[in-house]
Amino acid sequence: MKQHSRYFSSYFILIAFLLVMLAVISLLRRQENDYTQAQFVQDLDSGVVREVIIIPNREAPTGYARVVFGDVVRELYATDIREVEALAREHGYEPTVEDIERESLFLTTILPLLIIAAMFIFFFMMMNAQNAGGGNSKMMNFGRHRAVRLYAGENKTDFGMVAGLKEEKEELEEIKGIQILKTKEKRLRAFQTKLAGLKFLDPACGSGNFLTETYISLRRLENEVLRLLSAQIMLSDVSPIQVQISQFYGIEINDFAVTVAKTALWIAESQMMKETEAVVHMSLYFLPLKSYANIVEGNALRLDWESVVPKMELDYIMGTPPFIGARMMGAVQKEDVNAIFSGWKNAGNLDYVSCWYKKAADIMQGTTVRSALVSTNSVTQGESVANLWKPLFASGVHIDFAHRTFRWDSEAKIKARVHCVIVGFSIAPNNAPRVLYTAERAQIVQNINGYLLDADNIFVESRKKPLCDVPEIGIGNKPIDGGNYLFTKEEMEEFLQTEPTAEKWFKPWYGSQEFINRNPRYCLWLGECPPNELRKMPECMKRVAAVKEYRLKSPSAGTRKIAETPTKFHVTNLPKGSYIVIPQVSSERRRYVPIGYMDSNVLCSDKVRILPNGSLYHFGILTSNVHMSWLRTICCRLKSDYSYTVNDVYNNFPWPDPTDAQRAKIEQTAQAILDARALYPDSSLADLYD
Repeated sequence: MKQHSRYFSSYFILIAFLLVMLAVISLLRRQENDYTQAQFVQDLDSGVVREVIIIPNREAPTGYARVVFGDVVRELYATDIREVEALAREHGYEPTVEDIERESLFLTTILPLLIIAAMFIFFFMMMNAQNAGGGNSKMMNFGRHRAVRLYAGENKTDFGMVAGLKEEKEELEEIKGIQILKTKEKRLRAFQTKLAGLKFLDPACGSGNFLTETYISLRRLENEVLRLLSAQIMLSDVSPIQVQISQFYGIEINDFAVTVAKTALWIAESQMMKETEAVVHMSLYFLPLKSYANIVEGNALRLDWESVVPKMELDYIMGTPPFIGARMMGAVQKEDVNAIFSGWKNAGNLDYVSCWYKKAADIMQGTTVRSALVSTNSVTQGESVANLWKPLFASGVHIDFAHRTFRWDSEAKIKARVHCVIVGFSIAPNNAPRVLYTAERAQIVQNINGYLLDADNIFVESRKKPLCDVPEIGIGNKPIDGGNYLFTKEEMEEFLQTEPTAEKWFKPWYGSQEFINRNPRYCLWLGECPPNELRKMPECMKRVAAVKEYRLKSPSAGTRKIAETPTKFHVTNLPKGSYIVIPQVSSERRRYVPIGYMDSNVLCSDKVRILPNGSLYHFGILTSNVHMSWLRTICCRLKSDYSYTVNDVYNNFPWPDPTDAQRAKIEQTAQAILDARALYPDSSLADLYD
């Protein structure tokens, strides 16, 4: 025992040393990158930022931004890089999106591989020493990988929704109820053979979490079979285990993740072998390795999946493809999308994850393969539904089950909170009941459409003009000024101390947040300033020069073009008289999106929607419960917050055709809403609607 203790201590010291090395190196690399999002917003407000470069993660909405201040560059790590991009755009910046960088081979591959190898040897030797062939050890019992625990509020979304095996579990329960022993034994052996014949593919397998979980679930089903057959199992040199990790296939672009996935499956195989020993009461030997996981390194969108596993041998496709938005993709991802969706309408507006749905649908043609993918909820919202699901349904795809939007939290210190859906789909006929899951319940439904609703397969397609005879709506002003024309109240007052004649060119500036919280910034609007007056304001001239320089450095040809008119905005929308303002983004907690009026003395950013000359009738319809229900059903979302889009939400809304009396009633109700707000002049819309 002392010898074993010394042996384990040596391994423990080695592992601890390697972990400390990795932590120190990581700390040294990040110690100068403690830049926070609050500092980022403050720098945007102050206008000292010259450029924002977005580097998204391939597999999650995390990533980091390089914030350029002259010769100084700070790095901002974000759990949702889309928020950073939105903040930059709201402050007038046009972020550049770059592909994520490859890091040091030693840091990303060699050192972590050494750690994993040491840990694997340590745990394996410790398990053998403590058990000596026994089957009740928990030393290798990693259980369910916490990374694949999906959260929906306080309710956990079971992993089995993605991995499948529901039918297999039901079949085993049916077999267990058979009373005739010979028939039961025959069915059990056939069922074990069936389990050993199933093949699974995760075409974006990462570190192998889903494959490992599925293997463990499958082996536990087999162990239950072996328990029921224990009286018929004879002691021999032949292992009673038939399910092998060679039934599991994966594709992963990251070389280190491939190694981790293979190691994870070997660890799971060893763990489950110990559980089997406890069932059959015989010693089983893990070494030498007799089976290998089929994990292939490569770009799943460029590989032929049949080169990994022939589709006629495949049973299930599952996984969590990378979460990258249509506007967040780098050049490589855009090339992938164009290759996958060649000839498709509006393919450029699809998120990166859509490619896996298309490839899965292609390989399922002519087979009984079933698929289930976890993805961002964007694939079931807004224009993505018509762009993706309409042609997929036309090709024969149907949705077998789905879980509507839930929040998936990682267990990392810096949490990546992603709003996801799970979609199970296939082409082969499926007579099983269709099930629609939410955080509260599971509901058997007649049909699941592209919006994950129990309704017919109807698609609301993006349109340029309103469906009905109503005024057109537009976005607010988009400066693309590098923050040079936008000021807080304090910054404006400080600026005017130096340049007092510029006071008449300042206007209140409202985006979504400023409008809802009644906290405007201020815009130096020089688009209508005569050249002779502008030349008399040197500080304003400096701002104009800075805007021109910022635009000239843009990678966008359109932005460089408007550098010729630096006092003008990229998009200018200055309605005469009063107009209705609709925030682009509003919290899902609100039953009603706060909508209101502004006048011509105020400038609004492109983060709001503007309806010029909107009447009380228009205001009443837009704030109605009917319109809010329409918005919640088809709108895009930022995380889970409502995003009011013109071409999807407003232009497709079926306006009523009221009688004069009905119109008067709507206008009366609209005025009552405005009067009720007026009773609280010191309260913001957030105060009134939250």
